[in-house]
Amino acid sequence: MLKKPLLVLGVVAGFTVIGRAQSVTPDVLASSGEFFFQSGVGSVSWTLGEPMGETYMQTNNHITQGFQQPWDFGTGVAAAPTPVNADAYPNPTNDVVNLQFGDNATGLYVIEVFNTLGQRLSASQFSASPSARTTVSLSDYADGIYFVTVRKIESNEASTFKITKNS
Repeated sequence: MLKKPLLVLGVVAGFTVIGRAQSVTPDVLASSGEFFFQSGVGSVSWTLGEPMGETYMQTNNHITQGFQQPWDFGTGVAAAPTPVNADAYPNPTNDVVNLQFGDNATGLYVIEVFNTLGQRLSASQFSASPSARTTVSLSDYADGIYFVTVRKIESNEASTFKITKNS
């Protein structure tokens, strides 16, 4: 008589343990792949040789078959900086580029010279006043194309000038 209630209790306890032990985690059905998750940090998943498939969604369920479809984190492009009120001349040049600032140019500026690989070749600071002028020397560089960037330190103002150097 005691065996039957113990058997029922054992079956109920077994189903409870089995029911609590199961959880739904992302599974990968592809040639190779894996999903890793660390609470508070994030997740990483990858697959290899995965065929294209579909996504099924309900209110609280999301099943993706085929290409991984991550959440949309949104992408965007930063707003372009306001141009600096300045001109660069002569272009092309032999050695020296003149930077002529406009009537409303005031403040501290950074003037940088870059090559076509994006490597910064020089940088200097210039304190501009209305209608100020300064020069940038390219005499140490070979003939070619250079980019002179003028950036105001206190604001989001910047301009880049493409300069050709011919000796």
